[in-house]
Amino acid sequence: MAKATDSRRVFLSEMGLVIVAMIWGLTFVTGKWAMDVFEVEWILFIRFLLSSTIMGLLFRKEWSKLDAYTLTVGGLYGFLFAFGLWTQMTGLKYTTPAKQSFLLMFYVVFVPMFELILFKTKPNWKIIPSAIGLFVGVGMVSLKAGEGLDLNIGGDGMTIVYALVFGLQIALMGRIAPKIKSVVMFTLVQFVSATLFYGIMLIALQEPVLKFGLGFGDLKVINWIGFVFLLTFNSMVGFVLQNVAQRYARPTNAALLISTESIFGAIAAYFLDGEEFNIQKTIGVCVIFASIVFYQLDFGSKKKAA
Repeated sequence: MAKATDSRRVFLSEMGLVIVAMIWGLTFVTGKWAMDVFEVEWILFIRFLLSSTIMGLLFRKEWSKLDAYTLTVGGLYGFLFAFGLWTQMTGLKYTTPAKQSFLLMFYVVFVPMFELILFKTKPNWKIIPSAIGLFVGVGMVSLKAGEGLDLNIGGDGMTIVYALVFGLQIALMGRIAPKIKSVVMFTLVQFVSATLFYGIMLIALQEPVLKFGLGFGDLKVINWIGFVFLLTFNSMVGFVLQNVAQRYARPTNAALLISTESIFGAIAAYFLDGEEFNIQKTIGVCVIFASIVFYQLDFGSKKKAA
């Protein structure tokens, strides 16, 4: 009975990560709406300052669960998380959403690499063909036929750095999450650390709130929708759900499931931003799903039964 309960928890947690991928897929479009007018550092600072304040007020009963472990590990993890997110959004200024969604898939390879280096956990052999399938599928969803990848050091380089940091985050969270008393408080500490990180950056860079030449009267409804989505769903809902789900989800599986954000990003771009969704993207979606299903298959079950 205990094994059945554990299996159900793992299944529900990993389905929760699909919802996280859906939210983050939408961010490729909504983030672009916000970044059209707001400077990146201000988006991140205001986003996590408001998220921290709202979460602190909404979950006042959880404050009693704040312990030294949550405060220390959540703070350090928050700085790592903040640096990674800054590299992603800054990289997006100098590359396209399509290229970024493709290059981010490197974290699928980085997660088992960190699992091996940090925790001596040998990756399943299926990760290699699954990762190759994911790269092919995401490439078909993200990139246009006949276009070269044409990497640049700025935007694309920072995106790969983020993939490395995000891979480390997923690997670490798989070990941290089961020891946390309150996921809400861990996320809150994470957000406060991120707010401090971006506040320091703003003091150092002295960036204006809006892009050069723009005033608040120039902002459109769509810009505010993008910003509010980043504040609510992407921050408070997305990251809390990820931290909860990774209490039981397997780290490598988490990486594969979160990779479906490219599918949701392509769908969002089609419905919300007018991008084409052609046969190439359709095949790419099928290849991504096939890669994830392949990793879940148990090829040893028949042999054990025999």
